[in-house]
Amino acid sequence: MTIIWGASFIFMKNTLQFVSPLVFSTLRLAVAALSLAIIFYKKLPLLLNKKILLYCFVLGVLNVCVVFFQITGLRFTSASNSAFITSFSVLLVPFFSAMILKKRPKKNSVIGVLIAFLGLFYITGGIDTALNIGDFYTFLCATAIALHMVLIALFIKKEDGFLLSVGQTIAAEVILIFICVIMSEPVLTTVTINRQLVLCVLYAGVICTAFNNTAQIYVQKYINPISVALILLLEPVFALLFALFFKGPNGTTEVLTLFKVVGSILIISGAVFSELDPIDKFFAFLKSKNQNKKMNGGNTYEESLK
Repeated sequence: MTIIWGASFIFMKNTLQFVSPLVFSTLRLAVAALSLAIIFYKKLPLLLNKKILLYCFVLGVLNVCVVFFQITGLRFTSASNSAFITSFSVLLVPFFSAMILKKRPKKNSVIGVLIAFLGLFYITGGIDTALNIGDFYTFLCATAIALHMVLIALFIKKEDGFLLSVGQTIAAEVILIFICVIMSEPVLTTVTINRQLVLCVLYAGVICTAFNNTAQIYVQKYINPISVALILLLEPVFALLFALFFKGPNGTTEVLTLFKVVGSILIISGAVFSELDPIDKFFAFLKSKNQNKKMNGGNTYEESLK
């Protein structure tokens, strides 16, 4: 999933010269909603359940908030600020998990998040200007991302994951169309239709949105939100890798710098550190060693200290 999303950045960046971000998001979600509706058409009548409708509406609103606040924020702030502040979501996930799911994060996860976040500082360049209203909108985007991850973990225990995926996508599309109408944003009349736009909308709609969003909801049955957030932090690493080989709208490829290499290594290290649980395993090893010494009549480490 992370590789798929990482690859999408360079292709969408090239495509946005033919269409506005809001219109592109509307077309992307329309394709995703139609794809999921066709695949899971037998489940559509189940969406009429009031509780499922509520869950799907909440997830749909958060999806739209991610798109709307990120686009709005980019109008007032730099791309590096947007990328860095969006990554604050990984710091918010443990907080929301503790508050909503009543789950205290592991020490390994907290340390892994901090290591990965430091990596994001290097790979995105951190905040290079004074904070402005665009940065605030982008922070709201990060908040929506974190809430979405945690609420999925909550809702998936109560309802069918595939149904939630279909419902949230349809809800998000309806809301986006409503926003386009409110903002008088013409969806089709301002679009320059060409092969690149069609392919990118299909890739972003079917693969990045329909498949990935469904996959995320499915895997969160088995993976906690903090692990998901950490793995998704590899997205800018893969985005960088693809940008090194594919040219952007200005006809050039990304330049690899020492800061980006260090940042990528730190992000990968943070994710690995969290998943391998080295701290817990180390203390479990010490505890097991002490217990073996007791069984063999030897002195424990604590006793030797006394």
